[in-house]
Amino acid sequence: MRGLVHPGAAGKILPRFYPAERHRGHKKAHLPWIMAHVPDWAESFGDAFGGSGIVGWHAKTHGLRIITNDIMAFAHLRAKAVIVNGAARLHERDLDILAEPNPFRAHIAEEWYADAMGAASASWLDNLAANLPKLGDPVKQDVAAYTAIATLMARMNYSQVRFTTEHRFAGKRYLDGFDWCREFREHALNAFPPILHDNGMANEACRGDALEFVRSHRFDCLYLDPPFVGASRYEQDLGFYDKLVMLLTGRHGDIGDPFNGPVPLPPHTNFSNRSKGLMGLALLFRAATHVPRIILSYNTTSGIHPDEIARDGERIYGRLVVREERTALLPTARADRPRETKDVLLVFNRHPSPKDSMPIVTPPCDQSLLPVTVLR
Repeated sequence: MRGLVHPGAAGKILPRFYPAERHRGHKKAHLPWIMAHVPDWAESFGDAFGGSGIVGWHAKTHGLRIITNDIMAFAHLRAKAVIVNGAARLHERDLDILAEPNPFRAHIAEEWYADAMGAASASWLDNLAANLPKLGDPVKQDVAAYTAIATLMARMNYSQVRFTTEHRFAGKRYLDGFDWCREFREHALNAFPPILHDNGMANEACRGDALEFVRSHRFDCLYLDPPFVGASRYEQDLGFYDKLVMLLTGRHGDIGDPFNGPVPLPPHTNFSNRSKGLMGLALLFRAATHVPRIILSYNTTSGIHPDEIARDGERIYGRLVVREERTALLPTARADRPRETKDVLLVFNRHPSPKDSMPIVTPPCDQSLLPVTVLR
């Protein structure tokens, strides 16, 4: 395996650098498993469903050029701040500028979210939004917006946010004693700098449909971690953070319903039900025929079984060379009764390569053929 370029990439030290513990579905425990299947000859790594950003960030520490994507605004902001960015951070003077009372601030957060997060936090958020342009550097503005939202996200149960009819946060929260201004400053000065590193590559962060992302970019290795069908409402649960991104970047007029409003999904990689999920995976495999290797993570909790994906990947894309699974425990409403499930890793090779240590003979692939499960 390629040498590491950041001390946070090695073993148990990683969680100290990347705060993903409360992000449901993140792959912190799977990072060595995933990276073990990235070929030594690979120079670029695509992540079509960036999510928490932890896989792209970890691959970055291995010296790969990262091209990451997600449809969600906050996931995109996070990727710009921790994957694309290699040097910009907030210093004391920047934080003082952001904390200055701004008499021209809007009162959007105070109007919408004071009952949920408290009047002081809502007022601080409005003030931060008004002061962000004062930083001048767009990258520092991204870092500040990311840090503010990440600080709040760390207080939420698995990062998920829903609102009651009274416009308060639903479910268990950890906001007792929450001082957003103080914790934001501490995060910016102490938690963010260890995440930051420059691997010398021109890394990219995209925001859009995963299908179009795969079609329009080239990488030596593509990682797919699509949403599970029927297991969660990923976009709805995390949509609140996208609204905070819009509020902080002066686009609050585009928010619509500031509480439990719907999150628009792209037509093809929409995994809201089984048929759409199968179609989305089939189209992704067809779009990725220029990619030498695909690594795909999935779980048996989904309404689509990993073996169906393995079969369809071979029919459309190329040869399945690895199928590995590990038992995992999913948290439930009863902390003493987690649900047992299996995480599955699938690795496909499209073309034989003299650089690859694994001899592969890929059968002919009819690009017009969709899997039987999609056509039914």
